[in-house]
Amino acid sequence: MDLTSVNSGDQQADPRPRSVMRVLTMTFGLVALLLSFWTGMLLALLAGRQFVILTHVDGYQPAEFTVEKLVYFQGQWRGSKRNPDQYWAEGTVGGKHEKFTLGAYLTKIPANQGELESMMTVGRVLPVLYNPQVPDTIEVRVLYPEEDFPARWLLRRHNMYKYGFGPLAIALLLCLICSLVDRSWTGPKFVIGSIPFPLMGWFFAWLDLSA
Repeated sequence: MDLTSVNSGDQQADPRPRSVMRVLTMTFGLVALLLSFWTGMLLALLAGRQFVILTHVDGYQPAEFTVEKLVYFQGQWRGSKRNPDQYWAEGTVGGKHEKFTLGAYLTKIPANQGELESMMTVGRVLPVLYNPQVPDTIEVRVLYPEEDFPARWLLRRHNMYKYGFGPLAIALLLCLICSLVDRSWTGPKFVIGSIPFPLMGWFFAWLDLSA
């Protein structure tokens, strides 16, 4: 009689820890899904100049840019919206033809070609930061040599990984651990479900680079 009671008690107590693990698996999985959306949005918002610099920051080295031509391009109207004006300098870095948006070398945003030429002269040699490994579809191979450039951008990249990918990785890890204890496939399903948003973020970043 006593042995039967003990066995019955064991059988009744058995499902409880597993049910708790199941709840935790679902909780961490749902958190991971929300964080995956945040990660995807972060990557999509960083697509362009910031994303390229963050992923190539180690390769920038001091160099000199020789101004050969100044270009001011007036934005065109598309329907009811007007694209912003663009301006840049064309020149060479170590004999290689490059473009440079001039950065802080301009005291203000020029309103036209004449104003651009009044602030910058052809033939001027400008100290810059240069990374020839950056894709040439984005004009960030040549950058203004801001103070403490490597330290600042390495910190930004660290924060991107820390706050963009770190919470998602932790939530997925906890979800998988709880799922393993629960002996269920719920955790792996949440992992698969969390992949699309970050992939979309990388895809938009790739589109911006290849445009």
